[in-house]
Amino acid sequence: MKKIGIIGFNIFAPGGTTRSNINLIKEFSNSGFEVILYNFKQFSKTDILTLRYKEEIDGKVIFKTIRQLEEDKLDLYFITRESFFSLAELLYHLNPKSIIVGEIHAPLALINEDDLKELSYLTAIRVATESIKLEFVKKYNYKNVFVQTISLNHLKFISQIENKKTTNLFVHSRFDERQKDISYSIKLMDYLVNQLNHTELNFYINGYGAGDVLYTNLISYYSLENNIFVNHPIPKDYIYLSTARYETLGFSVMEAIANGHKVLLYGGDDDVVADIYKNFSLVSWINKSIEEDAMMLLNCLNKEVTQEDYQKDQQEIERLNLQGFYANQIVDTVEKIAGNINYPTSLNKMKRKKSDYIFSHLEKKHQEEEFKKLKMFYTIIKDWPFIKRLLNVEPIRKVGIRFLKSIASLMSRNSDTTELLDDYYFIESFHGASFSGDPKYIALMIAEKEPNSKIIVSSVNQLVDIEVLSYGFIPVRIGSIEYMTMFKKCKTVIVNGNTLDKVGKEKGQIILQTWHGFPIKKMVNDIVNDKQRTLEATAFAPRMLKWDYLITSSNLNTKLLTSAFCLESNTNLCIKETGAPRNEYLMRNRQSQTEKNRIHWKYFNQSLQKDKKYILFCPTWRNNKRKKVSNLDLKKFVQKLPVEYEVIVKLHPLESGLRKHYKSLSPRIHCFFNELVDIQELYLISDVLISDYSSAAIDFAHVEKPIIFLQEDQSEYQETIGWYLDIQEICNIKTIHYSVDRLVKEIINPVVGNELIYTRRIQKELISEDKIGSSLKVWELLKNK
Repeated sequence: MKKIGIIGFNIFAPGGTTRSNINLIKEFSNSGFEVILYNFKQFSKTDILTLRYKEEIDGKVIFKTIRQLEEDKLDLYFITRESFFSLAELLYHLNPKSIIVGEIHAPLALINEDDLKELSYLTAIRVATESIKLEFVKKYNYKNVFVQTISLNHLKFISQIENKKTTNLFVHSRFDERQKDISYSIKLMDYLVNQLNHTELNFYINGYGAGDVLYTNLISYYSLENNIFVNHPIPKDYIYLSTARYETLGFSVMEAIANGHKVLLYGGDDDVVADIYKNFSLVSWINKSIEEDAMMLLNCLNKEVTQEDYQKDQQEIERLNLQGFYANQIVDTVEKIAGNINYPTSLNKMKRKKSDYIFSHLEKKHQEEEFKKLKMFYTIIKDWPFIKRLLNVEPIRKVGIRFLKSIASLMSRNSDTTELLDDYYFIESFHGASFSGDPKYIALMIAEKEPNSKIIVSSVNQLVDIEVLSYGFIPVRIGSIEYMTMFKKCKTVIVNGNTLDKVGKEKGQIILQTWHGFPIKKMVNDIVNDKQRTLEATAFAPRMLKWDYLITSSNLNTKLLTSAFCLESNTNLCIKETGAPRNEYLMRNRQSQTEKNRIHWKYFNQSLQKDKKYILFCPTWRNNKRKKVSNLDLKKFVQKLPVEYEVIVKLHPLESGLRKHYKSLSPRIHCFFNELVDIQELYLISDVLISDYSSAAIDFAHVEKPIIFLQEDQSEYQETIGWYLDIQEICNIKTIHYSVDRLVKEIINPVVGNELIYTRRIQKELISEDKIGSSLKVWELLKNK
């Protein structure tokens, strides 16, 4: 009797890999094999009894901890987590004759490549589809790969399909935007309910993970509280909707089909889902185009499914599952592979690392998951009334933050050191508060010129993740262990602010600073107020010394930043007047209706209407906790404007907490989540800019449309901060205290052609080096560094 070992992370927790492992245990146990499950996480006798009862697992199956691996010498091992593949070395030296199979459960795009660096001790790798096999062989130069769908023996089929009409949609998923993209489903519901008026539709989102906070926010953002429900009881009749970016199978999809439900699927960014489900009759397809997907969904609601269709899909599931001989087929496959392997003699001579080292290394690698759970728990409980009152007590709040930071710092120090990688780029925009500005547009140029590069983007929350993932880049949570690990891997770091002090700078690392706007107001060493200047200059000085390159938009831009940051102190700094890549985007697209329409879909979830006009209100930040950004009565202001005018309020990231106030003023006043906003995109669709001391006015000059300066606290601002430039002199316009009526009049009846005079003057005198090709110049600078 052959002895089988299955090595997993935690079979007692929910998830797709757990289901796969339970099915694998039952396949081998029911086929007469002796099975031992080695669990990474600690467990109790009660956990075992509960699992045996719930899943009807044979009493002969043995459960052990992963540190008990050395007690047994088995014939065949399945390592069911990619981060555990390093255990193959230990298993090989325990018994060189054993067969060791590594199972790929995660999408290849999301696997940590460090986990797959050493594959020589593995006999074979199992993957789900032929396309994954081809990519794996090519990427890792490892040929012993076989294709087999994970066991589906838990599925139960129905005798008769029912074609009941339904207006319910359902998905069961781990709440992980990097893989599942449930936010797209919510946006699709917004279009269906709020644009097409299909208020009868309901969407049930069930699952687990930190994403429930994100989904709750998005549901509120789109006013869909009556149509989308998170972790509510599941209706009997529904269409299963999956918009996941990646799946290696999708158990919940198979379960829906087995239960006779129609399924609406996205084929996956890697087309794996399209490959797996291509022969299923109950499946319809979407392509992540809102208008087209909405029509497909509505058609799916009315689609009839026959008993013949269902039986064909049942047969397809049975074919994939090797009905009745799954375990023996797997054994035959891997034994055949093992028989054709000639292990190099160097493998036999290699000295095995001590098991304590291997286990402690694994435990260290998975510490961050526990830290993530701690942060997730904090995210959930911090809004409870009692906890909220506690956190309002400043000393208690500071202690909590210090505790989380100390754990992160300790784990960072314990992490393995890694070499800098030339094709790894670390991108940080506005300290991770959004994905925008020059770092974004440089990242897009890198992706175009180096499609195989890894682009890591700093992110403060899952809203920023959504934006980062939409470009195919990798978000990492600012301050996390993953953040610090990836930062230390990247040869090139591109920022428009300051990097976190605690990540330091690795030897040989290149930091490119773009800054985030042309300075109108004075900064750091030039601030008028003595106390504020000393405070900022002291904190800023060591951070500036990390910079290797700084890009600017003109000679004047260079001089002002040199003065503000005392750049002479950094003798290694190279300043290049390449122009700003963020403004190259404006210059390329200011006449593009296609791009403007894309932007309108992004922010408004509908096509840009021909007569619609947007006023962009963009105040700069004040160093105080104000309850509104202007004395202007915006509600009254928009009421007095013609109906085609609407206002977009773009808040400074440090004042994003005011969003709810401005969003609720009027249906014609829009205030988006800052984390989803790229202000360059808003410039393109806006007809007028209202600002005060923000550098937004300088960038906006590239779209050559009217700019109105609304400066309500000039004297106070001059005394505390001060200006580098006299904007009135440059633009030949007056900055006045506008009443609502006067502001409305100036917007409705602008001096035609006047905007061309002052915007072109700004272009010529302040940002003369902003040109088509700036992004390419910066990329060439980095490649020649």
